[in-house]
Amino acid sequence: MSKQTNPGLRNALILGFAFSLAGCDSAVLTGSGGPEIGAALAAPGLLLDGDFEVGATSWESCSTAGGSELVNDASEGAMALQVRNGACRYQNVNAEAGVSYTLTCDAKKVADGWSSVTLAFLDQNFRPLDTQEVEVESTGYSDIEITMTAPAFTSKAEVLFFSDDTMTIDNCELSEVTVDLPVVELQNGTFNDALNGWSQCAGVDAIANSGVTTLAGGACINQTIDVAAAVAASPANQPLTLSLQCDQINKSGDEFATTIIAFLDENNAPLASGEQAINATTTATAVRLSAPAETTTAEVMLYSDAQTTIGQCALVTIN
Repeated sequence: MSKQTNPGLRNALILGFAFSLAGCDSAVLTGSGGPEIGAALAAPGLLLDGDFEVGATSWESCSTAGGSELVNDASEGAMALQVRNGACRYQNVNAEAGVSYTLTCDAKKVADGWSSVTLAFLDQNFRPLDTQEVEVESTGYSDIEITMTAPAFTSKAEVLFFSDDTMTIDNCELSEVTVDLPVVELQNGTFNDALNGWSQCAGVDAIANSGVTTLAGGACINQTIDVAAAVAASPANQPLTLSLQCDQINKSGDEFATTIIAFLDENNAPLASGEQAINATTTATAVRLSAPAETTTAEVMLYSDAQTTIGQCALVTIN
């Protein structure tokens, strides 16, 4: 069989758009009528029977064409899964938007027909949100690896095998990717070292002692922090998000007071900003903001027209 360059059957199976194509089951997993997920698949980022040593009961069939079975032709251990002649098998697990996942499998095929491994993300109604398919090209076991970040509204991650050739799969794992971002720290957010690390940006002089800073009469203090490395390390669908959090707040009077966080580009041009006003009943506050891709620095600012004391400020990375 010659290699297919546009295999309509597998596209129907993956995207759920062409249920009427020959060989497709009417309950294709990615369509709105997809099968319900059993409690055994509830653990996020975890495939069951991924090594096929104890069977393949967790892998559902998604085509009436071809066939699939366990074979003793494993890359490791004793057993592997073989799909052939238009067959496909899949498994769904819970997934969370914004989290990155990596799928790894060992796979091989026999001839020139199309064989592939797919990772997809679905919403709660089993509608596809994003998908990535990798062709299996080797006649000997080779490593297949797919890393994706689950987009907004993701409810499920789906792993799917398809072959109109004969493909053998073994040692499949789906795991969450831990992104170790550089630490973004606020200098002297406790104010235990007077105002070291802070700059005066407006108004009368601010005062800091005993773990708090006192602002009044339009006083303002700020810090600029290099976040270029943290922004670059963040996944494309999961931008660096910082939260400026301050406790021990005490304000007297009705005048305006606020906490601000902003992101700037390499030319110090503002890209995004957010603020949280402080009122007379505020004892703690937080303002959260996601960094645009062009961000190189973050600026935090404390401002008050009223007599306001603020203590225990910190930047928290949310990712």
